[in-house]
Amino acid sequence: MRPSEPIQPTATGVLQARSTDAALLARLAACGWRGRVHSVFTRTLNLETPTGTLVTLAGRDCDNAPDTVVVDAPGFTRFEVAAGDVVTASRAGIAIAQRLHVRFDGTLRWRGDPPPWPIDAGVLRSNLGFVHARLLAAGTPGGMLAAAGAADAWTAEVARLLAARAEQVRLSLLRGDEVAFRAHAASLIGLGPGLTPSGDDFLVGLFAALHLDGPGVRFAPLCDAIVVESAGATNAVSLAALRHAAHGRVRESIRQLLWELTQGTPAQAAAALQPVLAIGSTSGTDIAAGILCGAGIHLAPAASTRTQLSCVPAPAVPAAAHAPS
Repeated sequence: MRPSEPIQPTATGVLQARSTDAALLARLAACGWRGRVHSVFTRTLNLETPTGTLVTLAGRDCDNAPDTVVVDAPGFTRFEVAAGDVVTASRAGIAIAQRLHVRFDGTLRWRGDPPPWPIDAGVLRSNLGFVHARLLAAGTPGGMLAAAGAADAWTAEVARLLAARAEQVRLSLLRGDEVAFRAHAASLIGLGPGLTPSGDDFLVGLFAALHLDGPGVRFAPLCDAIVVESAGATNAVSLAALRHAAHGRVRESIRQLLWELTQGTPAQAAAALQPVLAIGSTSGTDIAAGILCGAGIHLAPAASTRTQLSCVPAPAVPAAAHAPS
C-alpha cells in the first residue's frame, strides 16, 4: 500500500481513535500494510502485521501502550470482528474487513519512550518498602504471589519454579553475572498461568525497571537478546509485551508506577500501584513484582564490570509447568 493511500470508510461501524502510540503513527505515515485480526477480546483486538508483530485496538478504559490505539468506545463486541478478518492500515486509520473503521484524524499522540529520569536512592528505598507491603496485602495470588495452600500439585510446582527462578534472576543481577541472568530470565518465559504467563509478566516489569536510569543501564542490552532467543517459548500477545519492555516501552500505568517509585511519596507510589494491579487476573501483580525486583537492583552497589561465568545453568523447565498458549 502506498503511504498516502486513504482508507475508504466503507465499514459498517466507524470509531475515532482517542490516542495512538506516536511510534506506530510514524511507521504508518511511512508505509501502510495489510494484515489480519489475530485475536478478539471484549475490550481489545489484536491485529497481526505482515512482519508478525501485533498492533492493539483498545477500548477507552484501557491504558495507552506501545503499538496501541485507544478508541472512543468501551469495546468491540458489537462489530462482530473475527480472528482472520483482513486488516488494512494507513496513516488515515485502520479498517477491518467491512466491519470496522478506526479513524486517526484528531487522535492524540502518546509517547512511551524509556524512562530516563534520575533515581534518588533515598526516595526509591522508602517507596519500595511501602509498595512491597501493599503488593503483599492487595496483590492477586496465583502467579508470582503464591496462593496459600495450592489446590493441586501442578499449581504448587509452578509457584515453586516461579519463585525460585525469579530469585535466581535477582541474584544474578546483583552479582553482575550476565550469563546466569540470561539463562534464568529465559527460563521464566512461558512459565505460569494466564494468557500472558506469570513469568513473562514478571519480566515485563523487571525489564522496564532496569531502564530507570536510561537505555545504557548495565543489563538493558541483554533484555532484547533474552526475548529474541526465547521467542518460541510463549504466545504472540505475551511476546509483543516482552519485546517492547526489553526496550523500556511499557503501558502508561506501569510508567506512572515507575515515576512515583523514583520521584513520589510512599502514598503516591502506593496509589500508582493500584491501576497496575488491575491489569488482567494475576498479570498486574506479576508485573509489579518484576518492577520491585528490578528497581531494587538500582539500590545495590555496582556489580563488577567483568562478566562472571555461571557454574550452575538454569534448570530445564518441565513441560507440565508451562501454561498452554
